[in-house]
Amino acid sequence: MQNKNKEIIAKNFGRYCENYNAYADIQKETSEKLCNLLPKKTKPKILEIGCGTGFLTKNILKKYPDGEFHITDLSPEMVQFCQSKYKADNVQFFVMDGENPNCDNEYDLIVSSMSVQWFEKPLESLKILAAKGDVYYSTLGSENFKEWKNVLFNNKLNDGGLPSNTWPNLIKEEFVHKDYQGGIDFLRMLKKIGAASSPDSYKKTNPTLLKRALSAFDGKITWHIVYGAQPRNNTIIGTR
Repeated sequence: MQNKNKEIIAKNFGRYCENYNAYADIQKETSEKLCNLLPKKTKPKILEIGCGTGFLTKNILKKYPDGEFHITDLSPEMVQFCQSKYKADNVQFFVMDGENPNCDNEYDLIVSSMSVQWFEKPLESLKILAAKGDVYYSTLGSENFKEWKNVLFNNKLNDGGLPSNTWPNLIKEEFVHKDYQGGIDFLRMLKKIGAASSPDSYKKTNPTLLKRALSAFDGKITWHIVYGAQPRNNTIIGTR
């Protein structure tokens, strides 16, 4: 049974799956870069966690044409959307909570792009997944949205964001700078892709303070993207 937070996350992403496919440009670029980091394999069995609308799905199907694929997401709407785009005999789709995988299979590769940051216990969950296969992932680093977080902090507002983690086994990181037309445009982008979900600890924002924060924010934002490879034996080979 899903808890409340996961229900909210699944519903938000499901509600905005059409918008996600159109507006999630960072996620699309990240999936391509993650796929380029994946090792060469012959007839691999692959599990994808958090397929969304299929950015990474498209890339791994192209890279491993002889593979066997289990494509999953927490959101039924996302799974349905992705399945409608990629139908093949070697591809199966499932609704699944990635940090509680209800499968006994082992895989040559487990891949996830911009999804594990939504896990409640991401570091523990990566180890659980790594017991089933080598895990390659991309996610948000600790300095993600630092400009917006600084503005909120200076205005005594809770950022309502996800906790910062020291991600294991990083093999690459990058800082992508984007310009939005102020704070409203930035928050609208998050809403359009369904990423405005917040944990229970989020406190209702004071409208006056939020308005002040929005007026102080110039729309320049940094996406901190990290890429990791968690080996099957769970050995930590380095952190950054």
